[in-house]
Amino acid sequence: MPRSSSGVFVQPAGTAGVPNTLIQSTPYNALAADIGNEITGSLPISGVKAMGANLPMGGFRVVNAADPSGAQDAATKNYVDTTFVAKATAREVLTAARTYYVRTDGNDSNTGLVNSAGGAFLTIQKAANVIAALDCSTFQAFVQVVDGTYTAGTSLPPYLGSLPPVIKGNNATPGNVIISTTGANCFTNASGQTWSVRDMELRSTTTGIHLSSTSGLIQYQNIRFGTCAEGHIFAFGGKCQATGAYSIVGNAQYHMAAVNGSVVANGITVTLSGTPAFSDVFVRAGRAGDIDCFSSAFSGSATGQRYDALTGGAIFTNGAAITYFPGSVAGVARLGGNYF
Repeated sequence: MPRSSSGVFVQPAGTAGVPNTLIQSTPYNALAADIGNEITGSLPISGVKAMGANLPMGGFRVVNAADPSGAQDAATKNYVDTTFVAKATAREVLTAARTYYVRTDGNDSNTGLVNSAGGAFLTIQKAANVIAALDCSTFQAFVQVVDGTYTAGTSLPPYLGSLPPVIKGNNATPGNVIISTTGANCFTNASGQTWSVRDMELRSTTTGIHLSSTSGLIQYQNIRFGTCAEGHIFAFGGKCQATGAYSIVGNAQYHMAAVNGSVVANGITVTLSGTPAFSDVFVRAGRAGDIDCFSSAFSGSATGQRYDALTGGAIFTNGAAITYFPGSVAGVARLGGNYF
C-alpha cells in the first residue's frame, strides 16, 4: 500500500472503500498487511498494555525522558553521568612515584603537580589528603615543600599503598622551610600507618607539639626542632622514630615523651645549638611508654632535667651513664619507672 509524502496511506487507484466491509480484495489485503506490520509490537498511547515485541528505533532516540524512580525504569544519560559514574569512580592507581608541590603562593585548587604558583598546593594538608585518595600500589608519594613559612598544622591521614609517603623540605638548608603553628601541632599522626617528615624546621606557640603520634608511626630526620609551646616529640599510643640525624635549636617543655607509646632514636647524632632550655624534662617515659635511645651522640648542651621514668615507663640506653642525655639537673626513675 503506497503512502503519501506525509506518511498517510493512499487508497490505490480504481478502488472504493465501503464502511464496515471486510477487506478481502488484493489491494486491500495489502493495506491490511501493511497496517498490521506497522502496529505489531507497538504500545498503546495510554500505556495500559505491555509491549509484545521489540520496538526498533531506526537509529533515533527517545528524548525528554524523566529520571528513573523504579528498579526497572530506563535511565537517561544525564542520570548515569551524574549518579552512577560518580559513585563508581575508582581510585587513581600510581604507575610511578609521584611528587606534589606545596608553596606559600600556591592554591589548594591547583593540581599540586607543578612547582609554580599556578600548579602547587598552598597547604601540606591538601597534599596529604590527595595522596590519601590514591592507590599508591608499590610506588611512593612525595610532598615537596618549597622554601617559606607555613602556619597550618597537618593531620596525617590513612592511605593505600606499600610505601610511606614522604613530606620533605630543603635537604641542604632545612631552616629554609619553617612550619610555625599557633595553638596546633605541626604534624599529628592518628592514621595507624607510617608517614615520613624531613628537611624542615618546626615551631609552635601558645600550644602545640611538633611531632605527635597517637596511632601509627612518624619517621623523621634532618629536622630542626625550634621553639615549642609544649614538646618536640610525643608518642601517645603511637610511635616516633628518628631515621637520621637532626638538631634542636629552640626551647620546649620536653624533647621526647612516650605515654603508652614509643620514641626510638638509636645510632644517630643530635646537635643542640644555643643551649636550649627544657622547663619540664629532656626525655620522659610513663604509663608503659618507652624511650628507646642508645648508641646516639648528643652534641651541645641544654638546661633542665635529663630524664624522668615513671609509672611503668622505660628509658632504654643500653647501659649509658646517667649523664647521657643533655641537661643540667639529674634524672630520676620513680613510681616503677626504669632507666637502664
